[in-house]
Amino acid sequence: MDFLMKTVESYRTACTNLQSQLIENQQALIKVQKELSDCKSEKLESMEKVVKSSVADSVKEEFKSYSSVVSTPQPTAPVICQKALTSVVKSVVEEEDRSRNFLVFGLPEEEDEGLETRISEVLEEVGLKPKLEAQRIGKKKSASVIRPVKVCVSSSLIVSQILRNARNLRGSEKFKTVYISPDRSPEQREARKELVASMRAQALAEPHKKFYIKEGQIHSADRNT
Repeated sequence: MDFLMKTVESYRTACTNLQSQLIENQQALIKVQKELSDCKSEKLESMEKVVKSSVADSVKEEFKSYSSVVSTPQPTAPVICQKALTSVVKSVVEEEDRSRNFLVFGLPEEEDEGLETRISEVLEEVGLKPKLEAQRIGKKKSASVIRPVKVCVSSSLIVSQILRNARNLRGSEKFKTVYISPDRSPEQREARKELVASMRAQALAEPHKKFYIKEGQIHSADRNT
């Protein structure tokens, strides 16, 4: 019986010691956790200060850059006056309208002529039959002077085709004295006039060559080729 009581007491003492050790271990763990928590807080506070400082410095630099740009005088765009703008728009519109026109020279004038019908006959010789409007330009000065005809069609593409095929009129018995040209502006007509004069001078200087104008340039070739 005494042995049993001693054994129970021994177990009770061991349990008490274990409980005491466990409490000490728990207290030590709580202390370590607190130290870790304090350390983390300090690091977080330090990182927060660094980030805030970095952001503040960046904002200051950006503000300085912006202030510098704002304070620096910027070049101003050239001011276009209304008169100049109107002139440019008018020029563009006129050029667009002119691209749908062409001129017919050398078509004899007749009394009560059906001009559009006659122009259609001319264009049939170059292989085209577009819808068109036609009128003589300039005042009638004398019977010997034939006024040119201004012709308007629906698109610049048709004009290009007509000008490309206009050489076919040379072989036409009825319209061999007729020729077709673009509807040029006054500046273009002056430039063309100078170009033709230059070509004629070259033709006189080199009679063994034939000269022609293509795309605003003077070209030449031997007459024998």
